[in-house]
Amino acid sequence: MMKTTLPILCGLLILTPVTLAGNDSIRCEIELNSPQDDAVCAVLMPDRIASKLKNRTMLASDSNSVMPFDICDTLGGNILLFQPGLTSQTKAEYAFTADAPAQKPAKTDLTVTADDKHIIVKNAYFTVWHPKRGGGGFPARIKFEKSGFLEEGLVFEDWVRNSRENITNRARTDAASTTRLVHQSPLGVLLEVSVTFKGTSRQVKGTYQYLYTFASPIVRVWCLLEQDEIHQWNDVRVFVPGKKDFTYQAAVIGSPAGRIAMHPPGHTHKGSINGSDYALMENTEAAIGISSGLGAVAYDNGGDGYYYYVRPSQTLFSTRDHLLAAEMYLGPYQENPDVYTAWFTGRCRLLKSSLQEQDEATDTVVLEDEALKLQFAGGEEGFACIGADNKITGDSFMGVSPRSSGLWALQFKDANGNVKTLTAKDPCVRSIKQMTESGKGVIISWKGLSLDGRSRDVDVEVRVALTSPGRSEWTISLTNRSKRYGLTSYEFPRFNRVAPSGACDLVVPGGCWGARLVRNNKTGHTKSYPNVGCPMQFWAFLTQHGGLYLATEDPNSKIKVFNVSPGNDFTVLTWAEDMARPRKTRTLGYPFVLQAFKGDWWQVANIYRQWATRQKWCSNGLLANRPDEGGLLAKVGIWIRLWQGTQPAEAMDSIISRCLNAFSVPVAFHWYRTYTHNFDWGYPHYPPKPGVAERMRQYNDAGTIMMSYINGRLWDTAEKSFSAARPWACLTANGDLYRESYPKSSVLSVMCPYTKHWHEAIASVVEDQVEEFGASIFYLDQIGAAEAAMCFNPDHGHPVGGGSWWTDGYRTMLARLKSINDIDGRPISLTTENFAEPYLDTVDGFLMTRTRSGEDLPATPAIYGGYGVFFGIHQGENDNLDSFVALHGRDFLWGCQPGWINGWIATSKHAAKAAYLESVAKYRLSMKKFLVFGRLVGQARISPEPDKIRRTCTVSTAFVLETPAVGAYVWKAQDGALGLVCANLTQQDHEVTVEFSAQQVGYPGLTKFSCTEIDAEGNRQPLGDIQGSEVSLQIKLNSNGIKAFELLPLE
Repeated sequence: MMKTTLPILCGLLILTPVTLAGNDSIRCEIELNSPQDDAVCAVLMPDRIASKLKNRTMLASDSNSVMPFDICDTLGGNILLFQPGLTSQTKAEYAFTADAPAQKPAKTDLTVTADDKHIIVKNAYFTVWHPKRGGGGFPARIKFEKSGFLEEGLVFEDWVRNSRENITNRARTDAASTTRLVHQSPLGVLLEVSVTFKGTSRQVKGTYQYLYTFASPIVRVWCLLEQDEIHQWNDVRVFVPGKKDFTYQAAVIGSPAGRIAMHPPGHTHKGSINGSDYALMENTEAAIGISSGLGAVAYDNGGDGYYYYVRPSQTLFSTRDHLLAAEMYLGPYQENPDVYTAWFTGRCRLLKSSLQEQDEATDTVVLEDEALKLQFAGGEEGFACIGADNKITGDSFMGVSPRSSGLWALQFKDANGNVKTLTAKDPCVRSIKQMTESGKGVIISWKGLSLDGRSRDVDVEVRVALTSPGRSEWTISLTNRSKRYGLTSYEFPRFNRVAPSGACDLVVPGGCWGARLVRNNKTGHTKSYPNVGCPMQFWAFLTQHGGLYLATEDPNSKIKVFNVSPGNDFTVLTWAEDMARPRKTRTLGYPFVLQAFKGDWWQVANIYRQWATRQKWCSNGLLANRPDEGGLLAKVGIWIRLWQGTQPAEAMDSIISRCLNAFSVPVAFHWYRTYTHNFDWGYPHYPPKPGVAERMRQYNDAGTIMMSYINGRLWDTAEKSFSAARPWACLTANGDLYRESYPKSSVLSVMCPYTKHWHEAIASVVEDQVEEFGASIFYLDQIGAAEAAMCFNPDHGHPVGGGSWWTDGYRTMLARLKSINDIDGRPISLTTENFAEPYLDTVDGFLMTRTRSGEDLPATPAIYGGYGVFFGIHQGENDNLDSFVALHGRDFLWGCQPGWINGWIATSKHAAKAAYLESVAKYRLSMKKFLVFGRLVGQARISPEPDKIRRTCTVSTAFVLETPAVGAYVWKAQDGALGLVCANLTQQDHEVTVEFSAQQVGYPGLTKFSCTEIDAEGNRQPLGDIQGSEVSLQIKLNSNGIKAFELLPLE
């Protein structure tokens, strides 16, 4: 818990020139990016720097003028507050000195008062009433000072939820929550709320902080979630203001900014729209919004109880504590929505300081080679890693946090449910020594840790080895002599302040294409592996020249949770096998890797690829080297999604015929609702509707690929067959079923993928459809998409709780299915929903259904290109041509097999979209040597630099895609040839120069390529040789045009 700081009384005053101090001054260079001149500049300062700035005077280096400032100690770190004043500078240097004139406080527009029931904060934009007790501490009333509008009916729907177990705890229902003032100055007021999320016996404590500043409608907010016993919460939503009346008539999402009308009461609309950064609700007098860096959602529900809200995208909570951060806008309506964007993105940050954050103390230990320097604190600090210097680029990482528990934390539990947590700072005998076998590593030991306060039950050993220049491997093992307590989870490693909040870009696993790039990260991220939300095991902090690569090199894909806090603390939690069962010795079973590197995210992908492609999920080799070269799936040109619904089977004939006639490339159909029960009912039984089996067989026999729907995880609990199947369902630690429900679905139980009973249940469905449908390709829903459900049924033959059994079980099931042949004797092909790496050798195709984003990185084709087929974009019919081209064009550049669109695409109304879809498909097939069988190796530079375009698209929900107007990417085939694909994503013609270096794509020192243009039909036009290590092509791209080239390296 944070300490309460005494008020620092300082304020705005007339700037007085003084003489700058001498050598004792601390100089800081700060990037200035406030949306207006009188607005506050709020800068996150590293703790050791902030502690030395207090009680000094801040001077502007360019004018020698006194700058009133305040330092506010928040959950997110120390925030420096000051007013830069009228300046055209984008950065400025300030000196903090101990020998300047004393300052006299002056008034600003920020005040804090109280009445019997409320703490009241006011500035020029708002007055906010927080209840002193109850209501979760959320604002009970807001007056918007610019218009006089009074808001008294907000509902904050902050919750932690486990949807599988159908339990929810809410913050607003805590009548005992308390709000207190913990910091006050004319520049900043900090309120702190202590609340318990109420609803179940699983206690989750929350600490909210609200930082109000002068001259700004932005309120900085933090929420620290804490739980004594670690439970999984897969739907965490905080900072969620909502309304149940038609107060706000529009929503704005961004960035880029887009305004959408809300639906009035009585309307049946129900849906959401996603923004990459923020979401607001507004009327003509006021606006309330939220930005978190996680993305944001505006939700509009007129269907079942009128309600709407804005919120950050939901996250996970599966650790002992989890810090979330956001910014709220409480201000006037803006006719130009870009003004909202300016407020949310107007951030200042520390660029550099004359005071180094890390002071090498005498009790620290240093481990280094020519590329990486690691620094560990002393034993009393739990040997925390307090320095990781990238000596290649000169960048420094890691810091000290007052909330640090040292290098690790372990949780134990006994048979009665009593929970004990040990940390690296707990009393014991500690030691650190050099590895004798190599000399390039350390062994850190903790001996005699106590679980009951008396006996010395637990010994822990951590090894850190420098295995090659810049690369370190970290392992942990333990001995447990307790007969009572068993391990439930490892938190290892625990790194504090890897980088100052907002100072680095962060590569985050997930998104649609394997990873996202979060610029100037200042928010929290929690990812559970393995599933589409975290399909791979790497992260990276990026600076201008390089960064720090962090990864778990776990070949068995154990269930784990990665967590990055808003202050860039980094933790990996791995659930223990045989949870809570006393075992003498345990080891994590894989190394954690910390590596310094030079380059950008492409280098991160290359580092991970070197390890990943040697794992068992790549054991089948590349598609091009397999006997069937990827089978039927690799030959598909366009996917069409058939949704039969309540229609008779013959209604599908006209859609199929129309699509087959509309396109000249091979068309495949994914046919939903072929069975007699409703969607998400009746699983795992799929009795076909009348006429379905005959048509499926007819089309498959004619060579048209028809793929039906099978759910790979769930059993309908309403089915009579479930009583016999129940023993093979996953059970929670309490012995309950994992129950899942979807819109209009039955209650569905998650089946244990380790059990042979489930394997044979799905195999029976597949075998029946091979015989009845003549099917060769099968879709198994949710296997790649869904998180693991830890199973505690001791009769299933796997370790209870954590471990690798979840992916082991699915891999065994999928291998069983792959042993089934179609009616022609060929092995069947399997597809699933979304990508997750453990299934790459047992699944042939991955349906890419996730919402796209401007933050997406094409990490999947960069790492696993050529090992699987990635297909499908389910775009809405009402999207215009520009949106259609932007979405499908960018996915084409990244190798996506196009389509998975409903039959509307083959109607005359959408002829232009169909023509573009066919063009994309034909170019992809003509370049299949690269886009199907090769891998993505780089992004080409384009000049003049293309503008960013912003398109509103719909994939399940609406979102705004921001992407360059012209894209160009380089692929490498198995024979070493390079493929360059370029796409104009607008209707305006573009003449551009496309360039990339030979070294960038894996050919250092090469200076000659032969170049051939390839058109959509596969025709080849030699263009001659290109000399030099820089490949440069002048290209004219017509409206929505595509160009493709093959470049052969010449010795």
